[in-house]
Amino acid sequence: MIIEKKHRLPLEAYRGYTRVSFTACILRRARYFISQDRFEIHRDHLLRALKQHECESDLYVFMPDHVHVIITGMSTNADAYTAMKKFKQYSGFWLGRHGNEVQWQEDFYDHIHRVDEDLRTQMFYILNNPVRAGLCDQWQDYPFVGSTVFDLKTWFGDAVT
Repeated sequence: MIIEKKHRLPLEAYRGYTRVSFTACILRRARYFISQDRFEIHRDHLLRALKQHECESDLYVFMPDHVHVIITGMSTNADAYTAMKKFKQYSGFWLGRHGNEVQWQEDFYDHIHRVDEDLRTQMFYILNNPVRAGLCDQWQDYPFVGSTVFDLKTWFGDAVT
């Protein structure tokens, strides 16, 4: 039996103009996000949840068995935690309705960014996950990434690991 650690921070910590990195995993690390259509379907679920909770995503990277998302609240009413929960709910509901054998692991990992943390460095590290995993030679070649805030190829240019 897997015992999950509960979130250590109060939900208020995720509200307002805050920036949070989340990692959500597919149960048993099943490789699911391996095609453009799967990416687009679940990216759209993410974008819907972000909009509903007044958030944007500085970066999202759909790896085969997990997703990295950096969510930023865009108002005092924004709720990054609920946006991530809703994304998993919408996505999980879709998975269940379409006969998929995969499902999300319960909960997710998160990290609330401090003001002194360099966003660009953290984003670049996450962008290079597909390279470190051997899925591509450079992050620009990986098709399952995006941002609602930045043009990643312009912001990072030809930067490599």
